[in-house]
Amino acid sequence: MRGARWGAGAWGTLAVAASLVVSGWVVAPLPAVAGTTWVPSGTPLLGRTLVTWVSDGTAGAIEVDRSTDGGPWVPVADLPGDATSWVDDTSATGATSTYRLVVSSTSGGAQATGSSAPVVGASEELLLAAGDTPDLLSAAVGDGTPLPWATGQPVGAVALSPDGRSVAYEVRDPALGTTSLWVRGTAPAGAAARRLVDDPAADELDPAWAPDGSRVCYTRDAHQAGVALWCAPTGSGPAAPLPGGWGAGHPTFLPDGRSVVAVDEAAGGLLRIGADGARVALGGSEGADSPEVSARGDLVAFGAVASDGFAEVRTLPVAGGRVTTRLRANALDQTFGAPAWAPDGAALAVPTHRPGASDAVALWRADAVGGEGGTSTVAPAAGHPIHSLSWRRADLRAPTVAFPKARSRTSGSVSLPVRVVDDTVPAAGLSVECTLDGVAVPRCDGGYSGRVASGTHTLKVTATDPFGRVGTGSYRWTVDTSAPTVSPVALPIATLATTVTFRYGATDASGVASYDVRMRWARYSSSAFTAYSRPSSWSGTTSRRVTVRAGVGYEYCFSVRAHDLMGNVSPWSSDRCTTRPMDDRNLVVGSGWTRSTSVYAYAGTVTRATRAGAAIGRSGASVRRVVVVVATCPTCGSIDVLVGSTRVGTLNLYSSTSRAKQVKSVWVPSLRSGTITLRARTSGRVVLVDALGVRKT
Repeated sequence: MRGARWGAGAWGTLAVAASLVVSGWVVAPLPAVAGTTWVPSGTPLLGRTLVTWVSDGTAGAIEVDRSTDGGPWVPVADLPGDATSWVDDTSATGATSTYRLVVSSTSGGAQATGSSAPVVGASEELLLAAGDTPDLLSAAVGDGTPLPWATGQPVGAVALSPDGRSVAYEVRDPALGTTSLWVRGTAPAGAAARRLVDDPAADELDPAWAPDGSRVCYTRDAHQAGVALWCAPTGSGPAAPLPGGWGAGHPTFLPDGRSVVAVDEAAGGLLRIGADGARVALGGSEGADSPEVSARGDLVAFGAVASDGFAEVRTLPVAGGRVTTRLRANALDQTFGAPAWAPDGAALAVPTHRPGASDAVALWRADAVGGEGGTSTVAPAAGHPIHSLSWRRADLRAPTVAFPKARSRTSGSVSLPVRVVDDTVPAAGLSVECTLDGVAVPRCDGGYSGRVASGTHTLKVTATDPFGRVGTGSYRWTVDTSAPTVSPVALPIATLATTVTFRYGATDASGVASYDVRMRWARYSSSAFTAYSRPSSWSGTTSRRVTVRAGVGYEYCFSVRAHDLMGNVSPWSSDRCTTRPMDDRNLVVGSGWTRSTSVYAYAGTVTRATRAGAAIGRSGASVRRVVVVVATCPTCGSIDVLVGSTRVGTLNLYSSTSRAKQVKSVWVPSLRSGTITLRARTSGRVVLVDALGVRKT
């Protein structure tokens, strides 16, 4: 498609009526001109409105009046009687203007025409290049009469600068048949046209602006020597080859400004060329031509020819994915020019050509709901050929700064997503400053990553567009590198219930997310605990207690750890242990003991002695701590506790009032194995033994 539209005689010329401002006059009252011949119509363009009308040739002078937003009529131009158009260079975006003419005859009478339909100042327009026709045109995105720029140059492919202030374009020398690159301002009183590159040994084609506006890259066609991608600075300095750009043409930049997508002129299809010159083929782009990356950087649009010979415009995700046909020719002889994205990446404008028919612009617009989108056709060229186009939009808003899905708390290292968006300028064309806690950090509009100390931090991002509009955003978050502090609740020395409930909690600056609980146990006769076990329901639980069924003669130990919302994990707590003792009926009783039932006793029975030396106990124990459940009373005596033949302690069972199920314990100097004996120490005083427990902790 590139270059296919060049050719002598392919493009016509545009006749533009002369425009001369003459002195104004005030005439009142004015009768209205009959009929519709003189009634003006307006075509809104970016910052301008083209006002046109049909003359009957009887006017001696014409005054143009304008009403803005329903206000009074104000004279804005005085024109000669043969004028049929006028350009209002003071149209404001979004303002509604209505125009009328005051037509003065050569005999001195003046009459007012009917008013035009209201015209809303446009925020966007299409720049059209008509090739051999010596001009660049501005046209409404919809139908409308185009406005010539009066460049006096045969303009080819055109590319708008990221800030919308300049346009780069091809200029063909009809006499020599060579092509060079030029740059000029887009404002009516903007910078004059200047030659950017003109290498006598090659043609310069397909200009593409870097997103920061610092350079224009292009296809350098050295004919027999082949093609390559070159770049020319927009300031001063010579053009130079783009690394990795050999054999490639028609460049288009990704929004980061570091990589380009181009056509592989030798192998066909599209290439992604990195800043280091590395080349990666884009799958699915076979036969592609005239690529254009959207301002969002997510899609590349390109032209192709389907297997049945029909021209198509397709899109392909830059990162790879499904190719989608957006436009398809209606006939085999219909062709498409290079596509141009709307600045927001939600629409495509594509020149269309068919022999014998006027060139037009096909528009594809994306669906808001994410569907395949819709297409329409407009005819803004007023019968003139369209070689190339670019979509221009007014800068109406300051850049916006957002932090999508950023976390308000992190643990140590942080990776904050940062999104800076402008309505007209790619992110690389913005000036972006970032500070962390008031200290400047490298540009971060692609995201901020780093490791920061614990505490609260603020990242501030300031984006300035080329028009001086400033957008700011800041994000405040807390770094928490400290693990939670767990608080396991102590268990009783022994439990007289059939279950054990272990309770726990934790505190943390960022909040506790979950707990892990583990348990180990040992039988009274075992010399060691089992390994820790953890049921699946005890991992990542949000409950603050667990309950297990307790076996008689077993000791249970629990520990817990906590996870906070930042992923920090506490160490396991120390064990919290308890045992379920053996009932007195499970003990070996010597002489001098009697057993009785009692609703107040553990398991309903208690064993009693009143003679010194009476012994009761259990053999085969491995013990570090002896737990005895007894009844105490005013007439109760005391007992010695022995492990094997060694007395390890004495328990006094006296109390001023009678009390059942009293738990007492005696430490053993070290873990010992043997028979645990409880021996009455006193005569004539009651000893009531309810249960015996063994602990190894």
